[in-house]
Amino acid sequence: MSKIIKNTTGSAISVADTGITISASPGSYTIPPQDYLLWAASDNVITYIGTGSLVVNDGSSDLGISDGTDLIKGIFPSQIAVTQVTNPWTVNSPDVVAILNSIAVSLGASTVGVSKYEMQTVTAKTETDLSTTVYTVPTGKKFSINNFTGSYDLQFTTVIRMKKQTGGTGTFNTIYAIVLEVGGQGQSTVPVTFGNGVIIGIAGDVFKLTYETTNSKGIVRAFFTGNEI
Repeated sequence: MSKIIKNTTGSAISVADTGITISASPGSYTIPPQDYLLWAASDNVITYIGTGSLVVNDGSSDLGISDGTDLIKGIFPSQIAVTQVTNPWTVNSPDVVAILNSIAVSLGASTVGVSKYEMQTVTAKTETDLSTTVYTVPTGKKFSINNFTGSYDLQFTTVIRMKKQTGGTGTFNTIYAIVLEVGGQGQSTVPVTFGNGVIIGIAGDVFKLTYETTNSKGIVRAFFTGNEI
């Protein structure tokens, strides 16, 4: 966005506190970016804009007194498209996640995909770790989950859990669970999806998947995917 000052009068105008003189209409002056702060601090230019002697142009159109003043001062209230967020205090809102991810990317954050999967032959009914699904959020990153799902090839009730160890110490607590029933599927819990993603972990947090079944044979599969941001 440019900052162009246009003289609307028949005489040259000296903006004394900037050291710039703008020739009579249709004279104009394009403020170089390195001088934006100088012009933002200028009382003289604000006075001339207020009287209409000078008009501010943003590179595409002339602005009114209020918007022209704001542009010179570095404030852009009428130039920003505001995204309305439904229930912005809901962490799982896809709108909130999309905005956060967009901000992270715009600030130069790199995004790395994460995918953890394991297939294991069931040998016990007790809760068992799927060891290759262990994932630790790297330093300086957050983890945004996209989906979590699993299956079991026998018709016995099985629970697949996603568990989190906060900060890499202490106990693992269940944050999501899938209940598999007839045919290794069941209920409305398969898969668990998160739209554009939900940030559930910060640097140092550890995640893993476990399973627990009512039968001690067969094959269980489980995975989760997401992004480091």
